[in-house]
Amino acid sequence: MGACSDDFPVNACSSPLSMTSPTLSGAWPQKITINWSSITLAAQTGGSPVIYYEVRYKENEGDTYTPLTTSAIGLTYSYDHIISSPFPANQNVYYTICAENMVDMGACSADYAVLTCDYP
Repeated sequence: MGACSDDFPVNACSSPLSMTSPTLSGAWPQKITINWSSITLAAQTGGSPVIYYEVRYKENEGDTYTPLTTSAIGLTYSYDHIISSPFPANQNVYYTICAENMVDMGACSADYAVLTCDYP
């Protein structure tokens, strides 16, 4: 077997960095709409393009996140979380966004809390 060569550069990739938290664009008794922006710089994506984003939520701070949906690639995103009965009043619902590339799922964003309101 011949000697190894270091003449060719290798692009090492890693999972994406943590996403920034989503933002709220609307809240109704049975629907919460959140938005987020894509990550595109190689330093953010781990050197491998993002394949999809995953939206997760939990109803209590100590709970485990439940995946809601995955989204294809674009520049900005919006997701409508719709449930069959109203969210409990005066309770935080927590959301996080995660990005995945060919290597792995990256660190998810910090919790984003949406306080549900009292209904008339």
